[in-house]
Amino acid sequence: MKKPLIFLLSCFLLCMLTTPAAYGQTKKVTRNRTCVVCKQSKPLSVFSGESKKCKSCVMKAREQAERERIAREQAERERIARKQAERERIAREQAEKEQVACNERLRSSSLYFSEGLAAYKDTNGKWGFIDKTGKLVIPCKWMDGYHFQEGLVGVKDTNGKWGFIDKTGKLVIPCKWKGVGGYFSEGLITVKDFSGKEGIIDKTGKEIVPCQWRAIIRDKELYRVKDDNEKYGYIDKTGKVVLLCQWKIAGVFREGLAAVQDNNERWSYVDKTGKIVLTGPWKWTGGFYEGLAQVKDTNNKMGYIDKTGRVIIPCQWERAWWFSEGLAKVKGNNGKYGFIDKTGKLVIPYQWKDAGNNFLDGCIRALDDDNRWCTIDKAGKIIKQ
Repeated sequence: MKKPLIFLLSCFLLCMLTTPAAYGQTKKVTRNRTCVVCKQSKPLSVFSGESKKCKSCVMKAREQAERERIAREQAERERIARKQAERERIAREQAEKEQVACNERLRSSSLYFSEGLAAYKDTNGKWGFIDKTGKLVIPCKWMDGYHFQEGLVGVKDTNGKWGFIDKTGKLVIPCKWKGVGGYFSEGLITVKDFSGKEGIIDKTGKEIVPCQWRAIIRDKELYRVKDDNEKYGYIDKTGKVVLLCQWKIAGVFREGLAAVQDNNERWSYVDKTGKIVLTGPWKWTGGFYEGLAQVKDTNNKMGYIDKTGRVIIPCQWERAWWFSEGLAKVKGNNGKYGFIDKTGKLVIPYQWKDAGNNFLDGCIRALDDDNRWCTIDKAGKIIKQ
């Protein structure tokens, strides 16, 4: 009886000694939190502060966001590459179309290049300007146009008025003239107002000579003018009258002389003082170019004389033009045109239906039997169709 009681007492004491209370300790209570992402209850230690997402889910979300960022960047690069490829494709197609158009412009147009540009007429009848590759540099928007000289060219707008543009197509002198005298020379050009009178302007559009003459024919030396009495005289580039209007016909001054016809229909050459220095039995006389002038005899044949009146090339052509770069256009008996040198030798045969009058840098326009304009050199060789 005594032994069982002692055993029970020993067990009670042993339990009391092994409990936390026996050592002055309190029992820890483990607290959990449920992750809003994975929906699992996890210890607070796997959460950052008050975050409702566990660290594992946060890390997975960051990794997923990074993967999505990389995918977006890759997609954007691919989109940009596709867009660039499309732009390049369009540019290639446009370049090919433009090249075709350039070639067509060069083939289909009667071109006269000056200062690198030539007037070009499109299928709508409007004029623009192309370069030597056929590229349209100035859009076709003008009703007419000349060729560039000294950086400007005369153009006519849809109202029938003339003005001037530069090589960028910018209108630098407003369209307000009824007509213009071709192109600028030494910074000046003749213009006609809507009363029919002519004057001279500079490259800014300023009137140097007021529009007061019936006609002004410009020259590198003196300008011919016609007054209201239909008589011709000469002015200088400031508008000062140098030789009074007294001749029925007056030619341009060339190499110090000008051909004039008096009221008796006699042709002579005068100098800048009005002095007659040369007279001959000619039905017509032209200006001196490169030391020679055309004359027409009583048989209506044309040849060339020098400044002493001596016949250098006998009169034998129905038509003959002035010399340019050592050659002159003449009309043969077959009705076609060729070119002679200063000895009268035919260097380009009579084979062209028409041709220009002035060589420019060794080239000139000519019209073949198929009515196609081309560019030929001084040997008569076609260098551009």
